[in-house]
Amino acid sequence: GGSLRGVDIVPDELEDGELYWGQYIGKEYAVKAFQWARQYGNADDALYLNDYGLESNPTKRKAFIEYAQYIDATNGATIVDGLGTQMHVQIENISKQQVDDMFKELAATGKLIRVTELDVAIGASAPTDDQYARQAEVYQMIVDSYKEFVPQSKQAGITLWGPVSYTP
Repeated sequence: GGSLRGVDIVPDELEDGELYWGQYIGKEYAVKAFQWARQYGNADDALYLNDYGLESNPTKRKAFIEYAQYIDATNGATIVDGLGTQMHVQIENISKQQVDDMFKELAATGKLIRVTELDVAIGASAPTDDQYARQAEVYQMIVDSYKEFVPQSKQAGITLWGPVSYTP
């Protein structure tokens, strides 16, 4: 919904060993994480902010982009090199418009764009040939949208999570 999990949203009761950095550091916890990654990591590492559900939740997507911009602004210079999206979608609840809108908005940031996890669930324990065909169409639609709306110089890749078939 656009709120930061671990900062704005924290469970009332935490499990043993469960910790939300945002409770202690605040919204700047990601700024620190990026600064430390840049300081102690390899100089040529590309640093990404990554989340799931960006294709289906425009409010979350807007907040995600704003948070990446906040991290850069608070750092005083660009430190978020790219944006990653985890796309765990189902054949019956994803549209071309949703995917196109997401890639357009992510690409408009000028950052590298990466699909860090992609799987298209069929939602059946014994899929039919038609369902497999629809799954293939959705995979193709996502790849085509990525290639159309993300400039080639900003295309950082698509990682397949694996073809998935399961009963919801």
